[in-house]
Amino acid sequence: MNSICINNINHTQEEILAGKNLKSLSPDLIDFLRDWFSDAPVFQVRTSGSTGIPKQISISKKYAINSARATCSYLGLKRGDNSLLCLSTQYIAGKMMIVRAIAAGLNLWTVPIDGHPMASFLNSPHPHFHFAAMVPLQVINSLRTEKEKDLLSQIDKIIIGGAPIDPQLEADLQFFPNTFLSTYGMTETLSHIAMRPLNGPQASPHYTTLPGVRIQTNTDETLTIDFPDIGVTQLKTHDRCQIVSVSRNRAQNFKILGRIDNVINSGGIKIQPEEIEAKLAFLHPILCAVTSLPHPVLGETIVLLISTQTSQNHSADAIISKKLNWKRVSDRTDFLQLISSRLTKYQLPKAIGQVEVLPFTPNGKIDRIALKHLAFKVFGENPFKNQNAKSVLFACQNGDFFTQ
Repeated sequence: MNSICINNINHTQEEILAGKNLKSLSPDLIDFLRDWFSDAPVFQVRTSGSTGIPKQISISKKYAINSARATCSYLGLKRGDNSLLCLSTQYIAGKMMIVRAIAAGLNLWTVPIDGHPMASFLNSPHPHFHFAAMVPLQVINSLRTEKEKDLLSQIDKIIIGGAPIDPQLEADLQFFPNTFLSTYGMTETLSHIAMRPLNGPQASPHYTTLPGVRIQTNTDETLTIDFPDIGVTQLKTHDRCQIVSVSRNRAQNFKILGRIDNVINSGGIKIQPEEIEAKLAFLHPILCAVTSLPHPVLGETIVLLISTQTSQNHSADAIISKKLNWKRVSDRTDFLQLISSRLTKYQLPKAIGQVEVLPFTPNGKIDRIALKHLAFKVFGENPFKNQNAKSVLFACQNGDFFTQ
């Protein structure tokens, strides 16, 4: 493991540390390779910042190798297989693609890090790819043109992570001939500890743990992870989880319900905003988000924010294809009826606001802290003080308010 093959060129540890034959590689990739092949037993990685301020943490190279081997074994990857690096090496997902190439002897191919990973191969020869890792937006963009879509279908196995997978995207992948898998994990678990098949005969709503991983739930339903091979012991997450079953090989199957720190306690009912967002994905995929505001009676109440920007996923449902105008009573009535058909009475928002853009972290997750601040900015500190308990407050982007 003293070398790595990149773009069909072998680079030894000595060459990398001496800076030889690296001109074709990106500065970020070179920096990580130098860190990896140095004598230091650890390397630094930046967390995503999905629940707070991003920070740097140290990762053991020994444990990273073990994680890489677990993934390659699970996916059946072998020496000489071609893998595609199209993720930023500033974060753990991109770094682990490099480590997998080193640990398993994969041939790593690089492309510019952007939203169209397959665009580089539209007019140039390319190898057959056995493996790639992408974020949902990269897959979505690749589905928008036939040529990129065709190239995507030629990659044997694609793992998708870093952000929630939209139900429409999952539906769009059902009839692809290759394998797509959603991953579950975090920076502290060195990318992922479980996968969920998205298409084909093995498609499932449940994640399956990698070999060596054990999980359990706490009294508040949050997930705790044990993965001794990567130095993880009793790692308490903020994710609410339901363990569904245990397979014969001791692999555990589970479903993620949402983050405990995102739970909205409205009148004693605990509501997961991610579940509401999934149910409302047919409205404006990715451009619809749920948060909460203080309520004088309920304690907290649900707030739905909708971006006025056009969705990047797919065209909006025909029912809501017209531009919503809260000034029209009919628009407010129709919209409430539409979402009422998908949500339980406890999940219905008490406030619905239009905003220009929704806040996201650099890797595509909803920035929950910024979203809460945005809701206060739209509706104010105490918008429900004199409101009827059954009414819904609508806010236009221009600052006008209406009740329904």
